[in-house]
Amino acid sequence: MTSMPLSAKLQKQIAKHMAAGEYRTPEDLMLEALEALADRKSALEGIARGLEDMKAGRMRPWRECRTDLLKRRPQLADE
Repeated sequence: MTSMPLSAKLQKQIAKHMAAGEYRTPEDLMLEALEALADRKSALEGIARGLEDMKAGRMRPWRECRTDLLKRRPQLADE
């Protein structure tokens, strides 16, 4: 594994989270941060694909989507 120097600001943030007992190790904190970053990237890519689909006319009216959804999950009609 490669180590790297961390800024004083980042060290202080890590220490704050560790002192609060939120993570067992700094590595646990970094792992969660990297997973959150990957989730964010994936969400942004999905949004971009959706916008491209919309621009290209690859979409369906909400009523049609809702009807299909309620056929598959009728319990959602009660919500």
